[in-house]
Amino acid sequence: MARPKRQDGRTVRVRALIEAAQLELVDHDQAAPLVRLRIEQALRRSGWTDLLGPALDDFDRMVTDVAQAKVRQIEAINALLGCAGAPVKR
Repeated sequence: MARPKRQDGRTVRVRALIEAAQLELVDHDQAAPLVRLRIEQALRRSGWTDLLGPALDDFDRMVTDVAQAKVRQIEAINALLGCAGAPVKR
């Protein structure tokens, strides 16, 4: 049975950076629905549609952008690892 190669310091640092970025994206995924709910509640309670309506649109655009960045990050990780056939979990 072949022994796995030992990881050098650079590989360990890069892996730690990737894992940290993935955790931040998971945190974003968990927080985004609550932030959207708070903006919607403020919109309903205050009636400030001129201010909060565009803010909600901007927030939705940011959520979409983060989702796209997450997909690109996973694609980049797969390309770096050379495992196009075995995708990284989202």
